Amino acid sequence: MSNLAIINTEEEHASDLDFDESERCDLAKEVTSVFKAWKLSTAEQAMVLGITTVGRSTITRFSHGYPLPQNYDILWRVGNLLAIFYLLRSYNVNNPDKADKWVTTPNVAVNGARPVDLMKSPNGVGSIRAWLEAYGAR
Repeated sequence: MSNLAIINTEEEHASDLDFDESERCDLAKEVTSVFKAWKLSTAEQAMVLGITTVGRSTITRFSHGYPLPQNYDILWRVGNLLAIFYLLRSYNVNNPDKADKWVTTPNVAVNGARPVDLMKSPNGVGSIRAWLEAYGAR
């Protein structure tokens, strides 16, 4: 996995998200492997990335290392998605399946919604990450 630093949501830190093509290829592979672990549909993958006009072939290309676009919002989301993945795995070290299912399981701590559904909104990925950092996977 890459050496992705914690990504700040402030626009002033946009230069922190200036990845070269090789790094964006690595990030694409990483985030699609997370999506596979979480068993997200292609439509869900596109939505949590904030991409609504992408086809199945684009998501497939990402999984084969096609670079993510040099786009602040997408790269910010990817950084947070990877952080969510690692947080969940750290909370469930002995049970990675439980960690992976957390994203798609309705959760009373988030008003009975599936965390992935909240991640589809503009600030949802950042909110889920912040919640996990504050409270852990409950």
